[in-house]
Amino acid sequence: MSCAAGASFARKQPTRKPCESRWQMNHRQMNHPRWVVVVALASFGCRKSAQALSEKTVAGTASLTTAKSGFDKILPDAAPPFAAAAPIDFSQGHVRRAYISGPKRVEITIARFGMDAGAFERWVAGSASYPQAQLALPAAQANGFFSCSSDLADSPCDLHIQLRSGFHVEVMGNGHTPRHDLVEFMSHIQLDALPNSTRAEL
Repeated sequence: MSCAAGASFARKQPTRKPCESRWQMNHRQMNHPRWVVVVALASFGCRKSAQALSEKTVAGTASLTTAKSGFDKILPDAAPPFAAAAPIDFSQGHVRRAYISGPKRVEITIARFGMDAGAFERWVAGSASYPQAQLALPAAQANGFFSCSSDLADSPCDLHIQLRSGFHVEVMGNGHTPRHDLVEFMSHIQLDALPNSTRAEL
């Protein structure tokens, strides 16, 4: 019996016996076996609901802890010459971490995109006109390109990566980080630790 059902059943109006005070009637009703059973069942239902909620919360916390442990390896504390500026930011649907090296700041964000049939191939075709990134993953699994402020070697750049599994990675140089620094930074980021599955999620 649920909490609501128990409460509804218990609210039935009692009948007062002749010459019986309201206090006596209430006392008699409270000690009636039916009332005791109702209260016990309602209490049991409440406890079961609370237990289920508690178990769900614990399971969710364990899942999140596992996910955090995995990203600790993907986004390390140091990616020389960059060092993490803060802990990993775990948000709904994405993770982000900022790194600094002197005046340079790099922010890397990993999110999950829905990928229908042919989506990865369309990404590859669209990125072809941009400078391509050499990634640690096979070309069949990931593609990345740079967008830079100019063609000069030291011009600031951003890096955009799409994995066939659906993970999308944005590496933002914040207007001060040239391409070669982003290449060095990414050599320390373990994208191959991301699940290689079209069902992969954060």
